[in-house]
Amino acid sequence: MDKYEFNIKVEQIKKLVNKSDYETAMKIADTIDWRRVRNVNILSMVAGIYEKNGEFQEAKDILLLAFERAPIGKRLLYKLADLALKEGNVEEAEDYYKEFCNLAADDLKGKRCACRTADPYPGAVLQRRTG
Repeated sequence: MDKYEFNIKVEQIKKLVNKSDYETAMKIADTIDWRRVRNVNILSMVAGIYEKNGEFQEAKDILLLAFERAPIGKRLLYKLADLALKEGNVEEAEDYYKEFCNLAADDLKGKRCACRTADPYPGAVLQRRTG
């Protein structure tokens, strides 16, 4: 796929997302090799499409690609933790969240950062408290 065709497909995906037509957007997204894409914002958008369609593993795979391109992306780590919880994998979610907290602690400089999971069972909501 050349750059022109890729740009057309991304524009189609964006229009479908704006219309909340995630199913059709996912069909188009399935035709693209996301490993070749460098734009973290596009990768995040596509991960959201897969998440809306219940394809949590595919969403995580794409977010991991985005994180490789932007390793300081706390937002990506937080979303990875959220997707792991949706899959019922609390241990994996905690690992992502601990890494998120380590990066967040650097931003808080001097503030206490206590990161924890609210409930020790799948489906728990992760929370971050600063004080």
